[in-house]
Amino acid sequence: MNKKIIEDLRNKKLVILGFGKEGQSMFHYLRKLFPDKPLSIADSNEQLPGRFSHLKNVVWLTGSNHKLPLERYDLIIKSPGIILPEKLNSKVTSQSDLFLQAFGDQVIGVTGTKGKSTTASLIYHIIQKQTSNTVLVGNIGTPPLEEIEKIDNATLIVNEISAHQLENAKASPSTAIVLNLFEEHLDRFADKSAYYRNKLNILKNQTSTCHAILNDEATMNGDLAPRQSYPGQKWLFAFEHNRQRASWLDRGQIVFRGAAKSETYPLPSGNLPGKHNLLNSMAAIIACRINGIAPASVREGLVSFTGLEHRLEEVGIFSGIRFFNDSISTIPQTTIEAIKTLPDTQTLILGGYDRHINYSILYDFLKQSRVQNLILSGPAGNRIYEEYGDKAPQNIIREDDMKAIVEAAFGCTTKGSTCLLSPAASSYDQYKNFEERGKSFKEWIKKTGTAD
Repeated sequence: MNKKIIEDLRNKKLVILGFGKEGQSMFHYLRKLFPDKPLSIADSNEQLPGRFSHLKNVVWLTGSNHKLPLERYDLIIKSPGIILPEKLNSKVTSQSDLFLQAFGDQVIGVTGTKGKSTTASLIYHIIQKQTSNTVLVGNIGTPPLEEIEKIDNATLIVNEISAHQLENAKASPSTAIVLNLFEEHLDRFADKSAYYRNKLNILKNQTSTCHAILNDEATMNGDLAPRQSYPGQKWLFAFEHNRQRASWLDRGQIVFRGAAKSETYPLPSGNLPGKHNLLNSMAAIIACRINGIAPASVREGLVSFTGLEHRLEEVGIFSGIRFFNDSISTIPQTTIEAIKTLPDTQTLILGGYDRHINYSILYDFLKQSRVQNLILSGPAGNRIYEEYGDKAPQNIIREDDMKAIVEAAFGCTTKGSTCLLSPAASSYDQYKNFEERGKSFKEWIKKTGTAD
């Protein structure tokens, strides 16, 4: 880590707020830097001091009032998603922010409401076709500081960054990608604008030598406007060509226009289904090319990338029914794109934890779709039923247990048709994350049906 940052941390009274995976990673890194420095840990879980009694020179702040003493500290190193009063903002940082302060010049940062993990993984996969000196960190599951020993001055770092991780960011990556912005996480942010502002922090601290890769469709819709206020060099991508854009579609290929000439790249349609993944691929191509990855490596990576679990993942054909797992879908826009990609969807599974987002565009789409059965679950499913049930042309089934949901899907879906889990809602009503929900869905399909 940058020597100036290390010295700054050495001379400050530090508290780690939140002791989950990222908080623990932060503690172990600080302990390596400062073996004898007193460190404080604040978390609501009163069991932590007993579980981590082996940690030395630690002051524990636990229980319902664990945030009250935070004003005493010079720096609060906060885990993502924890809410603090605005008066403490000047004292707040995060592992993600400290990492960007130290290594931002080497980082390709990826954010957006949807597509972050796929795009970051695709970029990492492409870079590996040319060099092994790369790491993939961040919201995808690996806290950045856990990979720090693999990083030298030439390492290309791919960093998936969430709105929570960008909340108090005081640094930006040299290459920043904003894939899209949709209404999401309204259980955490005051409104859509507050959520967007946190996302766009990825651009705020760039300089004129940095690169901002932006979905121009989002820009035109006003979600990124005014884009002129962001200092990085703009690289715009969209489906249609115009003179300002760096990437677009043309006759079944992706075009990239760099400083010298235009280049063409194959569509990754077999590996990454859906129009949204064409936009993700454009962003990946731009990021790789402006960071020195050769066209041949980019083409090879696009063709060989196999996609990620729980993202329009084909589970298989069971008892004559084709099942797809799109558990990553937590907003209506991604569910709509999933159905457009799989137009023969007969049964759609919706619902989960209710984040109070607006489903009206989904209702309008479903009225015109070929979907015949809706299986609704959780609080979000209840709200969808209340708002849409009386108007729905579909047969509606309400179930909360995944076993019952899958049994209902086998019962109402005809052979030769498709059943799609694309919930348009978070999983937190029953599961710790969307991955656990998707795995449960796949397990019950295999237990209930017969593989064809």
